[in-house]
Amino acid sequence: MVFGVAFAIRAVFLFQSLETPYFGAPFLDEKYFYEWAKRISHGQLSYEQAFFRAPLYAYTLGGLFAIAGPNFFLPKLLQHLLGSVAAVLIFKIAERCFDRRTAWVAGLLAALYPPLIFFEGEMLDISLQCFFYPALILIGLRSLSDPRWRWTMLFGLVAGTAAIARPNILLLVACWLVLQVVLGARWGGWRAPHGGFARAGAIVALVVLWMMPPLIHNVRADGSWVPISTYAGVNLYIGNREMADGYTASTPRPYEFFGDYQDSVELFARREAEIAVGQPLTGSEIQRFWLWRTWETITGRLSHCIGLLLKKIVLFWNGYEIRNNKDVYFALKFTPALDWLHRVWNFRVLAPLGLLGIALAALRRPAAQRVENLWLALGVAAHMVSVVLFFVCDRYRLPVTPLLIVFAAGALTTIWQWANEGDFRQAGFAAVGLACLAFLTNLPWFDMSPAVAHKDVWNVANCYKEKGQLDEALRWYERFVQLNADFADGWNNLGEVYVRKNRIEDALACFERAARLDQRVSLPWNNVGFCRLKLGDPEGALSAYEEAIKRAPNNRIARNGRAEALAALGREKEALAELDSLLVDDPDFVLALWTKAAILARRGDIAEASDLLNRALELAPPDTAAEIRADPALTQVLPAETKEKQR
Repeated sequence: MVFGVAFAIRAVFLFQSLETPYFGAPFLDEKYFYEWAKRISHGQLSYEQAFFRAPLYAYTLGGLFAIAGPNFFLPKLLQHLLGSVAAVLIFKIAERCFDRRTAWVAGLLAALYPPLIFFEGEMLDISLQCFFYPALILIGLRSLSDPRWRWTMLFGLVAGTAAIARPNILLLVACWLVLQVVLGARWGGWRAPHGGFARAGAIVALVVLWMMPPLIHNVRADGSWVPISTYAGVNLYIGNREMADGYTASTPRPYEFFGDYQDSVELFARREAEIAVGQPLTGSEIQRFWLWRTWETITGRLSHCIGLLLKKIVLFWNGYEIRNNKDVYFALKFTPALDWLHRVWNFRVLAPLGLLGIALAALRRPAAQRVENLWLALGVAAHMVSVVLFFVCDRYRLPVTPLLIVFAAGALTTIWQWANEGDFRQAGFAAVGLACLAFLTNLPWFDMSPAVAHKDVWNVANCYKEKGQLDEALRWYERFVQLNADFADGWNNLGEVYVRKNRIEDALACFERAARLDQRVSLPWNNVGFCRLKLGDPEGALSAYEEAIKRAPNNRIARNGRAEALAALGREKEALAELDSLLVDDPDFVLALWTKAAILARRGDIAEASDLLNRALELAPPDTAAEIRADPALTQVLPAETKEKQR
């Protein structure tokens, strides 16, 4: 029944989500995993650098894409199935720690908990962690009552798998290892052949075994002796730096990328560290750089960092869902069923109920069950610590909710039992305690501003643009600029929509405004140059591209545009020299191949132009290849079969 209820509500949410702007248009972390998985599905199983993020989710998604092709529905369906199984695991945990009635309450609460359902619908590794967390807790509970080795071995296997999905789960594993040693008598004594030390050693061995594939990859990639990934160091710095507020995950300085999507945090970590050191660095060296920078920050401002840590603990228990990539309150408006459910069943309700349940379990449970409840409470504490060391947001807090749901169910059934037995004194005390906890966890303790309406509107507009729904995108961008007329990225994106609608003059006005609003970045100047060329102003285009290069000398798109502008001005020799320089750096740079082929074709160098064109078409993605074939400058050098198709 629990599985059926869980999957039914998830199915409703999934089918409603098909019509949302977000479906089929991943951005930020979702886009990172989606693009990574696509590369894996095409056979790119290793990389030149150590893993920045834990690899399990991307490789699982990549395997699925290799079988079924890149898509959005199937992964989300499977994640919802996994979430439905997790609800059953929560039922089993509550049954072992409390009783059957509490298990039913916990299972149904988990089946209907909107944040779990929402994040299962995101292409993010959090869906795996929200399954592995209750799975490890349940296996630990079974091991406490059943001394057979199979539970120890299963714990090690699941822990190792979970670690390469999200390494912070290792803190929970460490708690279990300590518990096994302390409670060694349950397995025949600490030093017995089957005792606590032996079992702890077996678990460590299995976890290390699972870490070996990513470790081998990282060593072979760039010599980094990093067991899983390298993102802990920079995220530790972001969460504890001088200007950290405890919940904002953005980097102190943005770095642009030109070409395939790159994670902004990964880009910042590498560029900032290499600039500071003055040479290229491996993944492990970057990790050490940021760990040392964090240590210097903490030791230099210890009292501030302690205060920040306490603030993050308060934020962890606060009822408000602090956004990371999406604002859950805004995003759920597109799925009415889950939105209405979320209005009554959310972390504002769960946090006080869960805390009350922890207190009641500590005070009332029989001695024989206190170890089980201790293990459950350690799970809550371990995850809280793993989050507050960095920064707090709804998504990173989420894996603690299955355990809090168990405690919340325990609190509800205990109060019900007291009321049913006529013990209104204890029920009243519990109700007062619940009211106090609800008040404390829902106070706006800090001057937070996590809700950023213009960014949510901007994200929706970007999604429509990504899917080619330009009229909808335009409507949302126009709504965006009414909310915040000083956000440069929004004007730049609005200009891109105008370009695709062939409103070049409107686009130029947007790009110029974006360039004025943010003088640091080069991308708006790229787009100004493009529009100037389209409008027949190569001098203005050349000036714009040089402004872009001044801000980002590595902006190869601007350098390619500069070559186009030079060619339009009749300075073909300079243009070809610029393109040759680009192709020395990257012989597979499609834009440079395309531009050089067009220049040579106009000069009458048909043979060389044809070679470059064929190379560009071979490398280009389908959309870009279609644009290349439509270039009038290349008509005379297109392959015969392409000309025939165009007719």
